[in-house]
Amino acid sequence: TGTLTLGAVRLDGALDARGEPSDRVALYAGLNAAFQTGPANPLDEAILRGTPGSAGAFEKTGEIPYDFVRKRLTVAVRDSGSVFLITKGALENVLAVCSQVDGGGEKKDLHGAARAEILERFRTWSSRGYRVLGLAVGSPSRPDSISMADEKDMTFSGFLLFFDPPKEDAPAAVASLAGLGVRLKMITGDNRLAAEHIGGLVGLGETKALTGGELDSLRDEALWHAVEETAIFAEVDPNQKERIILALKKRGHVVGYMGDGINDAPSLHSADVGISVANAVDAAKAAADLVLLRQDLSVLRDGIVLGRTTFANTLKYVFMAVGANFGNMFSMAGA
Repeated sequence: TGTLTLGAVRLDGALDARGEPSDRVALYAGLNAAFQTGPANPLDEAILRGTPGSAGAFEKTGEIPYDFVRKRLTVAVRDSGSVFLITKGALENVLAVCSQVDGGGEKKDLHGAARAEILERFRTWSSRGYRVLGLAVGSPSRPDSISMADEKDMTFSGFLLFFDPPKEDAPAAVASLAGLGVRLKMITGDNRLAAEHIGGLVGLGETKALTGGELDSLRDEALWHAVEETAIFAEVDPNQKERIILALKKRGHVVGYMGDGINDAPSLHSADVGISVANAVDAAKAAADLVLLRQDLSVLRDGIVLGRTTFANTLKYVFMAVGANFGNMFSMAGA
């Protein structure tokens, strides 16, 4: 998605479960982002820019790193002798470990109606192009050590809204690539509603997304057909990205893949041409065939035009040399 957007992610709101601005949610988000020790990422950086620096009053006692299966990140924090957990991640994955919701200082059961309200707010914001994360708090079974088993019976605290608007020239770049016979597809870990919104703004055509969950249910033969018809793949993990690339190659396409994260390395290896950018993580740049100094689709368009020009000129030279030397070769053969 970052190829089509400005790449300047900002925290647009830290909201409670009712959708109201919440200093408590902002504090929890700031602690989670400040204490996590995984690779740097734009969302945590946006949180740290958008929340007050108050981590000094707290002590980190443990961490359960983010992974692409759980899609959650949990840190354990000590405050005045008591330890609590803060979890943030994809909304549905956070809700999966929650049994209660914080309804304005009063905890309530996360029953059908409450869950439906949360999901409705999530769908509304996502359809407007926001990337929405969920935030929850809980208590560990053992204060001195935490594990994934502690991610249960948590209390849903609220939402984190991020916005990264599309580049102004993205629609023109997409259209110019289409004019060159290059089909553009977006593969993203974002939720399908946000991905479809961005796809519609930049002119990807049919913007109905295929999600990672739907992709897992497809056999390889069915996926070969789906990749021809689908322009947006959302909520996918690194293995699914690679599977999409291989399916496109199986259909006889020459595939270029552009990525800048550590999770893009397998796809960069699998593509015919792996493309990264100067500010990408080292693993992505090492896996790429080309590294762009400017993250812009118009650079790729110019590269394609110049590459085709060079190829055409090379063929012209070969034909000219063959034609000029044919008489000489025929005469020598006759002699």
